[in-house]
Amino acid sequence: MANQCKTTKISIRLGDEASAKLKEAKQKGYTTSQYIEGLINGSAIVDIGLVRSLMPHIFNLQTILEHEEDSDIRNDMREELHKICQSLRSLQNNT
Repeated sequence: MANQCKTTKISIRLGDEASAKLKEAKQKGYTTSQYIEGLINGSAIVDIGLVRSLMPHIFNLQTILEHEEDSDIRNDMREELHKICQSLRSLQNNT
């Protein structure tokens, strides 16, 4: 039997401030459901577009890393890149 997630449909009215925040979340790549569920669950709202814009820079660092001749520098860079990737994964898991 497939694992099915039970969902609940809600209907709400939003004031101007709440509507503006929802619009901002949508511009960051969230659906209405993701945004509301995140608020209910206490998740941080992250600018997904900003996170995605980091990826090419991380890939560039990886390329530079592979050409570094000093093994100590290479190991330090790998460790830092690993920390960045862990942080990004945790953001992804919280959204």
